[in-house]
Amino acid sequence: MKLHKITKVIKASLCAAIAAAALSCAGPEEHPPAGEGAEVPGTLAVQDRESGLFGYIDRSGDFAISPRFDLAWDFAGARALVKKGDKYGYIDQSGEFVVEPRFDEAWDFSEGLAAVETGGRVGYIDESGGTVIEPRFIDAGSFSEGRAWFFTEENGVKKWGFIDKEGEIVIEPVFDWAFDFSNGRALIGLGGRMNFIDPAGELLLKGGGFVFALPFREGMAVGRGEDGLWRYIDENGKVLIKGRFEEATPFSEDLAPVKIDGKWGYIDRAGKTAIEADYEAALPFSEGLAPVKVGPKWGFIDNEGGIMIDPRFDRALPFAAGGAPVELEGTWGAIDRTGEIIIEPGLEEGEYVYRLLRLLR
Repeated sequence: MKLHKITKVIKASLCAAIAAAALSCAGPEEHPPAGEGAEVPGTLAVQDRESGLFGYIDRSGDFAISPRFDLAWDFAGARALVKKGDKYGYIDQSGEFVVEPRFDEAWDFSEGLAAVETGGRVGYIDESGGTVIEPRFIDAGSFSEGRAWFFTEENGVKKWGFIDKEGEIVIEPVFDWAFDFSNGRALIGLGGRMNFIDPAGELLLKGGGFVFALPFREGMAVGRGEDGLWRYIDENGKVLIKGRFEEATPFSEDLAPVKIDGKWGYIDRAGKTAIEADYEAALPFSEGLAPVKVGPKWGFIDNEGGIMIDPRFDRALPFAAGGAPVELEGTWGAIDRTGEIIIEPGLEEGEYVYRLLRLLR
């Protein structure tokens, strides 16, 4: 299976959650997950229990696109990836094929192009199905900031590089692995270290890089050095916040969760303590609130550290589309900003809740 097609099929019934949200339900039982960053324009890909086929339900829980596909993914923009028989194609929001199923494997559209596989090689098509880049890669990723990774393999050794939207190699395959570009930088592996490159392929960190690092977000990246401490760098590789954290994560809404002396708190972009490290765990801010663990339970704080939703959940995830996934007694539901339950617990994973929240927003 191709590296960026390693996805799991969701085997949880969304019916209970849809009913809990005061919607009718035609009996969806399982569905594949949306692609990373996929937009969901008022529909959700689900499997009809009776026929076993996939279709798309709307906010009312009725099928807006009747179940007639062997597999279906949520819409990414104006197109959705579906499988018919043993081939993949794309439909529009009316459910009609705009790209007939003819590919052995395929992926979501990104920046107007989709990676598709035929004859064991990956190329790219546009939204009308026209070939833009001939299939010639062993594997290749989705486009991000005008670049897509690909890799070559010789004598069992894989090396990653990048192409542009014309299919021209703009960064030679010399890296041990590579992630998508973000904030003008791509995280790569080289010589047992993690580093960053610019769109021309130049290394950001000249001293060998980090032992571990996370992609850029809000103009900064965070990485762990050989001393075991985490520090933050800017897009030129300059250290902005020196290494003094046991653990750290990227900035979100100008605050970053960090671990000091076994407890979690938040720093601002100058590296100063914004919220004291008093928590067993802390996650990024989103929509003005952040999940934190107080003792055995999770609640939510505002950007000044005030408890806005009392800690009473077994687990919690950041807000999105006006709701936050929370776990109670082994299953997931969602709350609003007041802490009221808006989707009754009943789903197996928080990601399923995010998909439902996107449908209902």
